[in-house]
Amino acid sequence: MTHGSASTTPARRPAWLLAVAAAATGFGVLTLVASSRVLFGSAAARAAEGDYVPFVLWFNFLAGFAYVTAGVALGLARPWAARLALGIAAATALVYAAFGAHVLLGGRFTLHTAQAMAVRTVAWGGIAAIACRRFGCVRVKRALGVAALAAVTVVGASTCGGPADTVRVHAGRGGAGRAGPTGRAPAPRMTVEDHWGRALDVPAPGQVTVLSFASRSTADLASARCRAVRVAHPDVVIVEIMDVSSAPGFLAGKVEGKLAARHETLVADTRAAFDTAGIAAPADLEDRLHIVADWHAAAFEAYGATDADSQAQIAVVAQDGSLASFFAVTPEEDELVAAVARAAASR
Repeated sequence: MTHGSASTTPARRPAWLLAVAAAATGFGVLTLVASSRVLFGSAAARAAEGDYVPFVLWFNFLAGFAYVTAGVALGLARPWAARLALGIAAATALVYAAFGAHVLLGGRFTLHTAQAMAVRTVAWGGIAAIACRRFGCVRVKRALGVAALAAVTVVGASTCGGPADTVRVHAGRGGAGRAGPTGRAPAPRMTVEDHWGRALDVPAPGQVTVLSFASRSTADLASARCRAVRVAHPDVVIVEIMDVSSAPGFLAGKVEGKLAARHETLVADTRAAFDTAGIAAPADLEDRLHIVADWHAAAFEAYGATDADSQAQIAVVAQDGSLASFFAVTPEEDELVAAVARAAASR
């Protein structure tokens, strides 16, 4: 077996090496597409993925770039591709071990994740073995050390200091829109924690409750609809729920800061809306504004709000806890206000 520079010339690249390189590159492209769809895609895409493990998903996304780089380098017969492949294999094995610890500690996961990580670990172990046999793996300790550091960094950054669950679904998970014998389904019950750390029972017992489901792209639209309801029905409980499931845990502080700033904006805009309507705003207006950061999209899943990236989806719950209305498409202001009025009138 030859490890010299002659093995790096195009004429000496065997077909099997090109096949391995193509497989690694294709694996990387598919990994980037799949992980991006969940990390940066719609709420529907995240709901379809189920109980994915954030640190595994973020690792796979970042590793996808390394997959492509290793694949191209193998195709060009670059000796350092062997060390990169070995590093990818080692990092994948470490993250797979961290995933196993997550499962043993009772963390939520999907069988798909376990199977995919097993395939990745075996596949890159095989690619690394082939590459090292072809080119030799010099400076193996350095490659393994860098891989271990990268894996630990990704796992730690995605989990350590991450946010606690702010939404706990008690009943009716995924039941939104399923009408019962009376034509009205019971609304899913949850306990949520708003941006000020206040725990709320949702829906509010014995009160009409409006829940808006939005993402960063639809948050302003959802707030505008909720503002119209506040002016028309000041006593209605309104909770604005934000899907932040695509944000890694280590950005929790930044997200909380943005929600605090958003709270101030909502207070000012709502006071202006009351002034425009010629109505005195409630003295405790600030206390009535509730913004919930949903880190795992649990509320969205429970109410079937899977299109919040393109629509401000809104639920209206009657005093008896039944789901009076659910708007899968953003309602007009007068349409939503009328739905709240009907819910308030029903007993």
